[in-house]
Amino acid sequence: MHSKIKQIKYFITILSISTLICVLFNEKAYARNAFVYCATNTGHWKWLNRKNVIVSGHWKKRKISYLVYQGYFVIDGGINAILDLQEQCIREFGADYKYAQPASNSFSGWYLFGDENGFIAEGIGVNYGLFIRI
Repeated sequence: MHSKIKQIKYFITILSISTLICVLFNEKAYARNAFVYCATNTGHWKWLNRKNVIVSGHWKKRKISYLVYQGYFVIDGGINAILDLQEQCIREFGADYKYAQPASNSFSGWYLFGDENGFIAEGIGVNYGLFIRI
């Protein structure tokens, strides 16, 4: 009887984790907006204007190598909008906070800004368990 209960608990745990992962990944598929945070080379970060800056665009990913993808946010306004956000970061927090980066929520991973032409802004990106610095 105990093994049957253990199996049920295990199944429910796996189902719950799978559902959470699906929800988190699907959120980016539908989100048309992103919050902006500012980051340093060492991974310190702060919300731009206390998390009051929201930009529009869409999430995309590009293939880095076999089985490795990098997620990024294609911002409306392209490279000029990215440069403007980088300037705002430096103005608000100093030269160390030179990377403007997108987030879908407070628990987002490290993603980068890009434009429709494939340009990806500098920053810190972590995807699929791998650390990728561009």
